[in-house]
Amino acid sequence: MKRSSSELKSIAKGKLLGNYSIPMGAVIIFFVITFIITFFSTFTFFRTITTFGFVVSSLCEFIVSILLGVLSAGMSSLFLNFCRNKEYKIGDILYGFRNYPDHVIGIIILLFLMVLACFLPVIILGALSKAVDLLLLDLLLILFEIIGVVISIILMLTYSQSVYLYIDDPHMKVMDALRESKEMMRGNKGRLFYLIISFFGLILLSVLSCYIGMLWIGPYMNTTLTLFYMDLRGELSPAEMH
Repeated sequence: MKRSSSELKSIAKGKLLGNYSIPMGAVIIFFVITFIITFFSTFTFFRTITTFGFVVSSLCEFIVSILLGVLSAGMSSLFLNFCRNKEYKIGDILYGFRNYPDHVIGIIILLFLMVLACFLPVIILGALSKAVDLLLLDLLLILFEIIGVVISIILMLTYSQSVYLYIDDPHMKVMDALRESKEMMRGNKGRLFYLIISFFGLILLSVLSCYIGMLWIGPYMNTTLTLFYMDLRGELSPAEMH
């Protein structure tokens, strides 16, 4: 039987009770690395008004996104070991760099291209609206932006488990990971969407606390989302509530 969001959160709280040190440390390291990389990317000297500067800065941002994606896969590896009661350590966050990084990079790039395709009409209409001042184009732009966001969310939910599948089998081909994630998420996209938005209140509180609350919310969210994956695979025993 599939567990509800509240049940998954309850299991996550039980697992984290008295075990916050390493998960919290991993979250801190992840945020520090993300801040440093993003900071240097944002203020790169290539960012100029020239076409060359724009192309180079965009390329830098894309590379940064890939690096953070691989690092995020390492975070998922750490929490997967944690939730399975296996040995886990801070160094697990480098898992993606040590185990066939080309596979997880392939997943990231394909997902990026899918999302980009969703917004191609928006890009085209945006260029046209700058050249031709028509109300109809502006309305179509808004419509396709909404459609692009909706389709992008559905795509991200559909292939959300591909990185976990890669962690479980780094040799798995990129397309196989995406296909298996798609199968796993049939009838489960709504469950995951609800689970994610159920954290929005806590995230808001974290923002109000200058993100200090993320030291606890980060491990809580990661653990819960990992348990969702394990639930899809039938790894959680019926009596498991801690």
